[in-house]
Amino acid sequence: MVSVSTKTKDNVFVHVKVAVQQSVMPESTQEAMYKLDNVHAQIESYVADVVRSFIPQMTLDESFEKKDDISDAVQKKLSTEMANFGFAINKALVTEVTPNAEVVASMNEINKQKRLRDASQMAAEAEKIKAPAKGRGAARRQVTGGGGLPAGDARLAGLLRLCRWLGRSLINW
Repeated sequence: MVSVSTKTKDNVFVHVKVAVQQSVMPESTQEAMYKLDNVHAQIESYVADVVRSFIPQMTLDESFEKKDDISDAVQKKLSTEMANFGFAINKALVTEVTPNAEVVASMNEINKQKRLRDASQMAAEAEKIKAPAKGRGAARRQVTGGGGLPAGDARLAGLLRLCRWLGRSLINW
C-alpha cells in the first residue's frame, strides 16, 4: 500500500492510497533479484510521481470521480518502468482519496445547512397550504356565530329558546 499526500486544483490537500500488486516475471528473475536494492521504495516513488502529476490537475470532486483514471495511469507507468527490473505489475488500484479533516468537517457543515434550508422551505410551503384552510374556517365561524348555524338562524334559535322558557315560566307562575 502506497500513501501519497498532494494538493488538488481547488487547493484541497488529500491523502491518496494506492494498492499495487506485482510479481516477478519468470524469465527475468535475475534482473528482479539484482537490479534493485529496494523494490518497494522504487514502486512508491513511481506511484507518488504519477499521483502528484495527476491530482493537481483535478478538483476534489474530480479526484473522487476519476480514481479509475489515476489507477490506469499508475499501472501503465509502473508496468513500463518495472519491466526493466524484471517485475510485472498485475494491478494498481486507488483505494482511498481522503481530504484533510478540516475540509471534511466543512463539507459536512455545508450539507447540514443545505438540509436545514430545504426543511425550512418545505415548512413554509406547508404553511402556505394550511393558511387558506384556516382562513375558510375562521370565515365560517364568523358567519355561523360559532355554533354551526348561520348567524341569523342562530339568533332565531336563541329567540325560540327564550320564548319556550318564558312560556314555561309563565305557566308555572
